[in-house]
Amino acid sequence: MWKDPIVEEVREAGAKLAEKCGYNLHAFADMLRQHQKEANWPTVSTEHVKKLKTASLQADMVHH
Repeated sequence: MWKDPIVEEVREAGAKLAEKCGYNLHAFADMLRQHQKEANWPTVSTEHVKKLKTASLQADMVHH
């Protein structure tokens, strides 16, 4: 069976991260949050998404 090298690379990276966190999902999530905090990337809250959806629905109602 053919193996996609990109898929293999992603799987290897995931396996290394899982091992680094002791295969603990909570530790993995904590690691991701810490990385996100250190990278200072912008985040979108669920409240913001809800507001966007509401605004989009209201705009659709006005245009129809």
